[in-house]
Amino acid sequence: AEKIIWRATAGDGDDLDSIWSPYINYIDGKWYIHGPCHVRGDASIRYPYYWVSKTDDPMEGFVFGGKMANYDKNVHSFLNTNPLSWGGKLYMFSSGCFRASDKSESHHWEKLFVAEAFDPTSFSTEMTLISTPTLSWEISYGGVVKIQEGGVPLLSPNGTLYLTYAANETLTDSYCTGLLRFKGTEKDSLANMSLWEKLPNPLHRYSYGETVFSPGAMVFTTDFEGNDIGVYHAKHFSAATYNGRATY
Repeated sequence: AEKIIWRATAGDGDDLDSIWSPYINYIDGKWYIHGPCHVRGDASIRYPYYWVSKTDDPMEGFVFGGKMANYDKNVHSFLNTNPLSWGGKLYMFSSGCFRASDKSESHHWEKLFVAEAFDPTSFSTEMTLISTPTLSWEISYGGVVKIQEGGVPLLSPNGTLYLTYAANETLTDSYCTGLLRFKGTEKDSLANMSLWEKLPNPLHRYSYGETVFSPGAMVFTTDFEGNDIGVYHAKHFSAATYNGRATY
């Protein structure tokens, strides 16, 4: 059953206007939720926030932690924040407008970046750019909109690390799921842009035959039988709208 696990109260997150694409992860005996937020009165910029579980049972509720410490203030706006332990280090993947120049009245560009972290509440390095939208299926409106958003790590059974992301404008049928593959080993830094390879075609895109449109924001988990599954949102109709999206 659904349950509210946190609610803003006076002096405890009540200045937040919205929470974007929160992700939950179990790290070192605790559950953490990471979700960038707007501060009320400033909808143009999102900052990286976190919540930590009160107990080892996430249904028992969460404590609001606030902004992640030492976040890169040069990043114009965060959209996602996703942790991964790799080579004995904790990394935080994110996406959004990497610099102020990525967003203006004439264009909107979102990119993928990563930083090291001391722990799930505190960055230890600045964000490093690892991928930019360059392929036709990542771009809309003649280059006005270029989107790579999300950055959700996926470790395959053979040990290969992938990063899924949503590409293109979510208003269009062409919103889809892209994939990066890390070519290095656990001895290599995930901040090395040259070791990330973008697959040339979308992992998942619209299907007029199956009436699936704008599939994106994919994450991977297991079902109750232990099978690997992908979960994403999409529309079952073709329309330039944010409304009508369902979870598949």
